[in-house]
Amino acid sequence: MTDRESQSEPVDPIEQQRLDELEQGRMSWREHVEDLRHSLMVSSGSFLVIFLVSLFFFDELYKVMTQPLYDTLNRLDLEKAIKFRTVQGAFFFHIKIAFLSALTFGMPIFTYQLWRFIAPGLYRSERFLGISLVGATTLCFASGVLFGYYMIMPFSFDYLLSYAMTMSDGSQLLPDITLEDYVSTFTKMVLAAGISFETPVFIGFLAFINVVNHHQLIAGWRWATVFSFVIAAILTPPDYITQSLLALPLMFFYGLSIGIAWYITQRRASKQS
Repeated sequence: MTDRESQSEPVDPIEQQRLDELEQGRMSWREHVEDLRHSLMVSSGSFLVIFLVSLFFFDELYKVMTQPLYDTLNRLDLEKAIKFRTVQGAFFFHIKIAFLSALTFGMPIFTYQLWRFIAPGLYRSERFLGISLVGATTLCFASGVLFGYYMIMPFSFDYLLSYAMTMSDGSQLLPDITLEDYVSTFTKMVLAAGISFETPVFIGFLAFINVVNHHQLIAGWRWATVFSFVIAAILTPPDYITQSLLALPLMFFYGLSIGIAWYITQRRASKQS
């Protein structure tokens, strides 16, 4: 085919419309930098505001954060106290709680700003997907945090602290829980569950951009199972109860991701036919 013939070849109207949309949303590098600066400023400002507000509501956040532990201590008739090793321990405890609160409650804002930055390079239909992606990411993360708080932590604390006991000779084996250890454990459990619940969103996005498909996911289910338990072992305390409570949802969401990838593949095939 000659160049003249190729130039006279008709263009698909739908494809031309999509190209026009991209052209209209095209930005110069200066505009990209300014847009990135705006997104970072909004994210940073939102984080700072939530952080400061969290410091003001420290008592309420402290009660929420320590409730699972204190419930277990009450059930086992153990001392209801958390201690700190260093002079500045309590001060940094305030800071860490506010930081974790800002990270958790600011997640919808951070996700939206990320989508806002990449939206100009997407088609209109993909921009709608981006909005859905922000909503799904927020919902899945919040669900994971609640699962970690109401399911993983109580079961884990009940199991681990049940080893506290009074020996036959009258000596006692009692926990000496510190702020540093508790904050680390709480953060790992809650954030690990929140991130784990993002698995369907992440794999669904990879399937949408055609990086993976359901055939590849089905073929790799054995490795996914092993990987789920490895991740759970890294992110949770070294006991099989807590690890299983995190690994099983990971496996479930991997199976759900297979269904999502299959749906995306079938939808793409129907559009092309």
